[in-house]
Amino acid sequence: MDSQLLLSKLDEDQVEHLWVIYHDFSGRACAKTIPKPRFAGAVNNGVVFARANLDFTLEDHQAPGARFLADTGDFMAVPDPASYAL
Repeated sequence: MDSQLLLSKLDEDQVEHLWVIYHDFSGRACAKTIPKPRFAGAVNNGVVFARANLDFTLEDHQAPGARFLADTGDFMAVPDPASYAL
């Protein structure tokens, strides 16, 4: 499935909010909810997340030896159309 097919499928399935999810250092799923008017931008360009969040533990502390700190900027998570599930 490509990006355009994913956008068509989201419309066909009448999806109102899209979750873009990544997993952090502890394996915890972290997500942003994208409203329908912003689907195309999220699917084509990705969604911004703070890179520092990748290195947090379940206790909400930076992991030992963390490389992605507050000054390392952000990253873009671009959805994989093949991972779409309703």
